[in-house]
Amino acid sequence: MAQATVTVERIEASLLEQGYSTSRLDNGVLSGIWNGQEINISCSRDWLRVETSWDPARWSDVYSTLPEDTQLELATLACEQWNSTHVQPRAYPLHEPTGWFINLDVVAGCRHGWNDQQLTAYLTFALTAAVMGAEDVSAFLPPLV
Repeated sequence: MAQATVTVERIEASLLEQGYSTSRLDNGVLSGIWNGQEINISCSRDWLRVETSWDPARWSDVYSTLPEDTQLELATLACEQWNSTHVQPRAYPLHEPTGWFINLDVVAGCRHGWNDQQLTAYLTFALTAAVMGAEDVSAFLPPLV
């Protein structure tokens, strides 16, 4: 199979072929819901990125009432512990107007192109890893009373 440049159009076609639906945001990013988790997919000539954000306030009502510096400390601690035990997805704190979130992403280089089978395999892996990461990262936050 011949290698081809990874484009948003190819990604979208691959996902449609697998039965997924997506929408294209104004910035060209593909967005969809997998197992209840919003996932964004973006690419450039050199890389393909699948990412999601997890809101710790979903884990504890107390979290959103904490000062932002405490939210950042907790999110950073969870990310450091996650990254020390998981290769993918990578976790890091991300600030949004409503507070600190945990962003999870899977990034792969695609500069030399991928054939359709490689693209499908990567998307399957990355989507699964992102969803599972969002479901499991809460275990790395300390209990809040």
